[in-house]
Amino acid sequence: MGGCPIFGSEVNAITGHTVDIFQQTSSAGALKDPWLLILGVPNTSNPHLFSNASITSVTSINAYPGGTTTAGSATFGNGGVPIWGWNGNGYVGSMTSGDVYHQSFLSPMGSGIDASNSFGNWHDADLAKNGINASSFGIYVFAVTAPLSGNGLTNFVFADDGTLPQGTFIVAYGNDGKHVYVNPFTEAGLDTHASVVTPEPASLALLGSGLIGLSGFARRKFRK
Repeated sequence: MGGCPIFGSEVNAITGHTVDIFQQTSSAGALKDPWLLILGVPNTSNPHLFSNASITSVTSINAYPGGTTTAGSATFGNGGVPIWGWNGNGYVGSMTSGDVYHQSFLSPMGSGIDASNSFGNWHDADLAKNGINASSFGIYVFAVTAPLSGNGLTNFVFADDGTLPQGTFIVAYGNDGKHVYVNPFTEAGLDTHASVVTPEPASLALLGSGLIGLSGFARRKFRK
């Protein structure tokens, strides 16, 4: 699980302070609230790095483009109330091995969850793209209340205050009651603080069949 080399543009930059989660599977049911936005920050263990003010707006468009626009919300943590196997805390610890979905603080989330968002893959991507040699990734979780269904898109705007550190990965976890949706490695968001023109929405991978996604990332699934 991890240690695979990074080639070319397999991991692209988050543009500015905006991240889009795109549900590529047209037949997917609406995700249950809350679904999760998960951030991995290299060499950081500050439990107070993020807060409810870190994400300034959440907007869903179902279907995208041209569908119904609805405002949503993102809460740092879930008030300590466990859900989906997550303990409900905003800061859930440091990842030094394994993958973000199978860490003890995020399990059980299902044995089939894509494991390519591993410490090894994140470490290698950060080293290649940012020159950051990560010994750990602090894992932070936002509970998202926003409609997202087949071919829908949810847009997150982060505060322009330096809170989103260089080298941060962003992935998501969703559950429609029948399937689990997560990001394959090359469709996870990596903040390089680079300027990218018009990123296209990419996709999250369903456990079984179906997809969700993040903007600005390559569509080819990375091998584990």
